[in-house]
Amino acid sequence: MHEQDTSIPDTASRSSNSAAIKGYLSGVSGDVRVTAKGAAASRKATVMDVVGEGDTIETGPDGLAEIRFDNGNGMNLKQGTRILITKLVQDLKTGQYENRFESAVGKVRARIEKLKETKSTFEIKTPNAICGARGTLMYLEISPSGIRC
Repeated sequence: MHEQDTSIPDTASRSSNSAAIKGYLSGVSGDVRVTAKGAAASRKATVMDVVGEGDTIETGPDGLAEIRFDNGNGMNLKQGTRILITKLVQDLKTGQYENRFESAVGKVRARIEKLKETKSTFEIKTPNAICGARGTLMYLEISPSGIRC
């Protein structure tokens, strides 16, 4: 009787007020590579490279990267880190945002701006858990033995 209430919609849509935001590499040192969404191969990263949903940033054994996002949030990637940007959207009217990432290895330091709306999210999904924060600094270390958040 209520099957239509619980079925998954054919397409997922964003709010008409939401827009995709971008990030840019504000600092790069050593071996840092970016794989663009849908690309088969990575390329060497440079300062001011623009990154967005679906892109992967990877730091080598001597690599460091700093990413700044349009909504004021930022992220530092230490050596040996690989992170995938899964969602970067912001509501143009309310300022509410959704920043989601995935990582299986590495060390991340994130600076999250104080949330104006309680529905805003900043999360990093790991193989073992999801680490989220609100208006603070977040340190995350992912290794084969587990995570520290």
